[in-house]
Amino acid sequence: MNSHYQVIVIGSGSAGKDAALQSGRSGLSTLLVEAGSLGGTCFHRGVHAVRALRACATHFDDTAERSHRLGTSVDLIESGWSDWLGVQRRTSGRLTEELGRALDCAKVEVKFGRARFFGPQELVVKEEPGQRDEVVRAEHIIVATGSRPAYAGLEKAGVLDSDQFLRHTAVPAPRWPRLFLKCPVAG
Repeated sequence: MNSHYQVIVIGSGSAGKDAALQSGRSGLSTLLVEAGSLGGTCFHRGVHAVRALRACATHFDDTAERSHRLGTSVDLIESGWSDWLGVQRRTSGRLTEELGRALDCAKVEVKFGRARFFGPQELVVKEEPGQRDEVVRAEHIIVATGSRPAYAGLEKAGVLDSDQFLRHTAVPAPRWPRLFLKCPVAG
């Protein structure tokens, strides 16, 4: 692995993936550092994950509405939360694969691990606890580490952040006045 780049991007979510792709496509030597899964919160716990679940629910509602108008019953349709979560995970996986291919085409190098500043144009990247630190340098460093909900969800009150929502193994029971879903800000 090269240790000097023109651009290093920390984080592969909404902003980070776009910054890395643009930099690579512009011909700049680029390193993308990601602590978790490629695509970050955006693909796996944020906007795209929640949109995939919403698409499942919308499709189910549309099917139920159409069947009533056509004189058929939706009693035979079986759909459940675990099936919808499977769709969400497959969707996230597909997005991750597509991003990986796009990064390869743009000649963006990817390193998985946590990055911390070591100097003005230097980062230390550590893959896992106990592993050796790797120092990388760049003329430009973009920090695109995303966001987190600004509050801890209140499950008892029926207010969930996207992480809590996606951890449920069954559809969360709505509470009065209704179940709110707060997602991290994503582009």
